[in-house]
Amino acid sequence: MEWKQMGNGNPPIATSPSVEKMFAAVRSNPPNNPQDRPAYERILTDLSTVIANRRDRIENSEENMPALLQFFIFGGAVCVFLLA
Repeated sequence: MEWKQMGNGNPPIATSPSVEKMFAAVRSNPPNNPQDRPAYERILTDLSTVIANRRDRIENSEENMPALLQFFIFGGAVCVFLLA
């Protein structure tokens, strides 16, 4: 679903509630003893990484080709057309 929306140029919104539910589930079950603390911290770190990667995918799906690159591509096409 998310990839389909990004392919159409729309930022995905439908998965945001799912991400919030994951964070809520993790936060609602804090470690009961010191031995569980490292695993809990690892879960939070991994979840933060997943969210950061998702944010990067969304931002990258919205990016366009840099203007200078567009200029060279179209300028090159015009030169090839005129010289052919």
